[in-house]
Amino acid sequence: MNLKKAVIALAVIATIGPSTIPMHAQAGMGTIVGTVSDPSGAVIPLASVKIVEHDTGAVREVTANDQGYYVAPSLQPGVYDITVIGASFAPSKHDLVTLLTDQHLTVDAHLAPAGSNQAVSVSDVSPTQVDTTSGTLSQVI
Repeated sequence: MNLKKAVIALAVIATIGPSTIPMHAQAGMGTIVGTVSDPSGAVIPLASVKIVEHDTGAVREVTANDQGYYVAPSLQPGVYDITVIGASFAPSKHDLVTLLTDQHLTVDAHLAPAGSNQAVSVSDVSPTQVDTTSGTLSQVI
């Protein structure tokens, strides 16, 4: 009878146990999101977004969706250089963007028409430490 109880207990633990254990695989990572638009505020769909970790050179490339929105999840905290390219538009660069631990950072890109022969560049961006999507206050440790 004790063996039967042990088998039942193990079955319950095997079924319920893993779902109650917190998963920390993504803990400490950050996310960079943004919307790509033109000078009038119209979104630019399918823009290419290249995110380069400043110190290591690690590259993450994502594509904006049909509403001009992009998401780059699971990034290590650090300093990044972000380049956004849209068809018929000059590239936009955001250099030295700091991503903190567990931060959801918004970096919008405003692209100028390619005919203007200008690239928009923003350097030494110091993002606010308040996550405007959740109200979380964070700091560098």
